[in-house]
Amino acid sequence: MRSGNGINKIELLSVGIDVGSATSHLVFSNLVLVRDEMSPTLRFNIEERKVIYEGKIIHTPLLEDKTIDIDKLTAFFKQEYQHAGLTPPTFTRAR
Repeated sequence: MRSGNGINKIELLSVGIDVGSATSHLVFSNLVLVRDEMSPTLRFNIEERKVIYEGKIIHTPLLEDKTIDIDKLTAFFKQEYQHAGLTPPTFTRAR
């Protein structure tokens, strides 16, 4: 949706990734963002959030030196994408 100020509504697929020292998991959601016309920065607010897949929670894989095992964690996230019926290229990385 557009107005004189540009885009006012955005619908997107979001992935929330939580990597903690004890557990890790991810959630996929459909979001609807709407521009706040009263905001001096014309920011977007989340108008609607629908969780489409909530991944299982795992113990964060650690190496012997107690750092995160990135290879195992990456494999887990790839598996969760597959369980959700999605592929990583479906997403745009926030900057």
